[in-house]
Amino acid sequence: MPVNTYVFTGDFLHLPRELEVESKGWLLGDAEEFLRGIKMLKLWLKRPNVKLVISHDPELWGKYPKAPKYIE
Repeated sequence: MPVNTYVFTGDFLHLPRELEVESKGWLLGDAEEFLRGIKMLKLWLKRPNVKLVISHDPELWGKYPKAPKYIE
């Protein structure tokens, strides 16, 4: 069975839309650094079994099983 790799965005991305439009709006401090990070995330997401966890996504908790179940 393949193993999943989870990438946690922390405060780099707050919402899935920021990844889609490659913009952070007024919170953006360094546009070049942000775009490099976005490009890197998008490359990782092309790999099999890579899952992105956008920490501040309001729909996050509905996407994953709750304890005592586990994520594979």
